[in-house]
Amino acid sequence: MTKDYQPDADSFLVVDLGALSENYRQLTKRASPAVCAPLLKANAYGIGLEQAAHALSAAGANVFFVAQLAEGRALRALRPEATIYVLNGILQNTAYAYADTKLRPVLNSQTEIAEWSRLCRTREEKLPAALHVDTGMNRLGLSPEEAMRIAEEDELLKNFEPCLLLTHLANSENFNHPFNAQQINLFQKISTMFPTLRTSLNNSSGLFMPQSYHDDVIRTGYALYGGNPTPYKGNPMQAVLTLYARIVQIRTVQAGETIGYHGCWTALDDQKIAILSLGYADGYPRAAGWTGEKPRGMVLVSGVRCPVVGHISMDLMAVDVTAVPDSLASPGDIAELFGKMISLEEVANWSGTIGYEILAQLGQRPLRVYVNKNNAASSE
Repeated sequence: MTKDYQPDADSFLVVDLGALSENYRQLTKRASPAVCAPLLKANAYGIGLEQAAHALSAAGANVFFVAQLAEGRALRALRPEATIYVLNGILQNTAYAYADTKLRPVLNSQTEIAEWSRLCRTREEKLPAALHVDTGMNRLGLSPEEAMRIAEEDELLKNFEPCLLLTHLANSENFNHPFNAQQINLFQKISTMFPTLRTSLNNSSGLFMPQSYHDDVIRTGYALYGGNPTPYKGNPMQAVLTLYARIVQIRTVQAGETIGYHGCWTALDDQKIAILSLGYADGYPRAAGWTGEKPRGMVLVSGVRCPVVGHISMDLMAVDVTAVPDSLASPGDIAELFGKMISLEEVANWSGTIGYEILAQLGQRPLRVYVNKNNAASSE
């Protein structure tokens, strides 16, 4: 990155809102004629709810999904006219809060349907809500049998406005998994019993499945933020986030000396080590450290991939920069943890996790630097 964007901070996360908007436009084009609805849960996947909502709204988004009521309230304050669905549904005695803030709950059980119906009957107002049917994820949602029974005989639906029928794919990243077809076929069967409702099945990866079900609302999250929706192929999305940390110190470790807690990594030769001001408190996975069993995490220092060595601490991590010329690795210089040159998927593989988790666990300590297509930047 250019020095113009480098803030006076130990670590910082550059968020390319131009790339976010472009990813939304590409996904919208692919989803057409369906509505492309961004997921803004978990602080917009760690990049910042306010900034993401503004950029995506400017790019044309007006239907959003969040996970929790508090997220819905925060988004409603930012986007008064948007359609906002709350995936986790109604906790007991919270229906009034959804109605008061014009949020659309995703009803996940007969109990939630009854509570929403009771509220609407009391207020004498048919308020919209979505119905979630479980087709095999076994998390939230009505069972197929419950959904079919409700479609045939439940009087509760008459008290409110069911407006969307949705489900969640369990294996969309694996295009050839036979369970995808099972879920799609079951959802198609159930949706015929709700002929007036729009449908929502696909997530980011589901949108790229060759056998994808062409529904009405596509819920896009990971791909929107630069994650690869086709993990066995090249990433068609632009990188949105790049995480940087500064070198605090350069030190020489002699052959036979260990690094970090528990001394689990031992230098085989005299090696040049850079200590970075970033650790697991900032959201970088502790499991990415190389403890001697096999190389794991890598970071980019002056264009050179350098292995992370030893356990990652709460605030610091050690990187072997022996291969980097002394003039290109000094205290105050920056290292890229992930972004345009090191992908989220690589870090996830090194850490035994998924890119979604890395985004969701990004700490608040790294300064956010927001960049737009006009190369202007602001930090928060």
